[in-house]
Amino acid sequence: MNPFQKKKEPTPRELGRSVKRTTQKSQRDIEREIAGLDRQEKQLVAEIKVAAKKNQEKTVRILAKQVVQLRNQREKMIGMKAHVGAVGMQASTMAATAGAVNAVGAASK
Repeated sequence: MNPFQKKKEPTPRELGRSVKRTTQKSQRDIEREIAGLDRQEKQLVAEIKVAAKKNQEKTVRILAKQVVQLRNQREKMIGMKAHVGAVGMQASTMAATAGAVNAVGAASK
């Protein structure tokens, strides 16, 4: 294969598929991170209970602040996942529209 040869432009259908694939991958990655945050939250809550039984108020406050930060971070991740999904839907809609335009253009010739 000639390295100087011009590559063929992908069709709108191929572009739609690749965008859909990458958005789904990104959503799965975000889901994994959300699951990790959930695990961390459960662990922190357990640590808070242990520290509360030992009457360690400073430790409990610090851990409680960390739980709040984790929950805020989780909410942001959920928002990111929804945003990535919306971008994927827009891309697939654009690909479908381009395919319809090509079909109408080919039929009118």
